[in-house]
Amino acid sequence: MDAEREIASLVLPGLPVALARQRDPELRGRPLAVTRGGTVVAASGEARAKGIAPGLSAERARNGAAVVPLDTDAVRRARRRVGETLSRYTPKVEGEGGGAWYLDLTGTRRHWRRPGVDLLAEASRQVATDLELPARAALATGKAVARMTAARSEEEVARVPAGEEAARIRDFPVAVLPEAGREQRFRLARLG
Repeated sequence: MDAEREIASLVLPGLPVALARQRDPELRGRPLAVTRGGTVVAASGEARAKGIAPGLSAERARNGAAVVPLDTDAVRRARRRVGETLSRYTPKVEGEGGGAWYLDLTGTRRHWRRPGVDLLAEASRQVATDLELPARAALATGKAVARMTAARSEEEVARVPAGEEAARIRDFPVAVLPEAGREQRFRLARLG
């Protein structure tokens, strides 16, 4: 019989915002929009509370938030460091845009002699310490549930046991669906 799949997602919430605040500590706690090519690509919680979100023009964002350009080099360096750290725990690491990674921890117990959730907690703490950024993670039987849970959970590391996936994600907003395009999200939200 095959072992239950253990797929993890590690998320660095608002990676471009966090990196901008690291670079300029005066931006901490203030509404902040990170832009690329005149368009907001990331917004702090304070900016989102003012209606500033990805897709808004930089000009409009300036009315309620500090606006800084996306530091693509800093994001690239951070992503590389995270990938290197996560590769210490499993060779099966996949990066996704937007500050998210997937790890296949299935079968790692044989090598590490520890449950996947313990490895994920250690990896998450290591990433958070190395980058001095908050990290959240979740372990589930598939990528989508792991990603959505990591994005929405208040826990440092959440676990979704097999068979409990639907109950866990039932009340999540459509916006957390990975790989769903803008039009798909709009239609799903309309359908409830």
